[in-house]
Amino acid sequence: MLNYFKIRKRRDTLYFGDIPARYFILCEKNGFGNELRKIGKKWMYLYFSTLVPDALKRLPPEDILNGIVRKVWMNIGLMADLSFKKEGDYATMETNGEGMTELIGKNSFLVGFHEGILNALYGKEVETMDVKQTKSECCYRFKILGRDFRLEGKNKKEYDRLNQIPPVEGLTLNEMI
Repeated sequence: MLNYFKIRKRRDTLYFGDIPARYFILCEKNGFGNELRKIGKKWMYLYFSTLVPDALKRLPPEDILNGIVRKVWMNIGLMADLSFKKEGDYATMETNGEGMTELIGKNSFLVGFHEGILNALYGKEVETMDVKQTKSECCYRFKILGRDFRLEGKNKKEYDRLNQIPPVEGLTLNEMI
C-alpha cells in the first residue's frame, strides 16, 4: 500500500491511520458516514466486551479511560491525549491529536468508535448529543440512556483462533543483522 499521508512522529507509534484513511474519506464523501459510524461502534463494543479482562471491567469506566486506555492509546499513536468525565447521565470524551482526524478531518467512524466504548463500559445505549471535531482537538458529548445495550460477536477463543499467526521459519531480524 502506498502511504499517502504522513502522521507526525509519536513515541512507539504502531497506529497506521493512513491505511484506512483514504477509504474513510471516500465513504464519507459518498454518503456512507452512518455505515462507518456503525462499524466503529460495533468494533469498539466487541473489542472492549471481549478482550478487556473481567478484572479491569470492574474498575469505574472513568478510571479505565483516563488511566489504562489513555496511556495505551497515546503510546501506540492513536491520539496525543484523552480526557473523559461523567456528570450524571452525561459523558464527555475530549481528545487531542486523534490520528485519523488529523489526517482526514471530521469523520463518523470515530463518533461510533467512542459510542461503542461507552456501550461496552456502561452496558447501556448511548445517544450522541454533540460532536466537535477539528484536526487538533475533538470533543464528544453523550447521554447514557437507561436501555441495556448488547451486540453479538465472536467469543475470545474464536477471536484468538481466527487471528493466530502460524510460526514462521527462517532467520530472525537479529540473526540477519
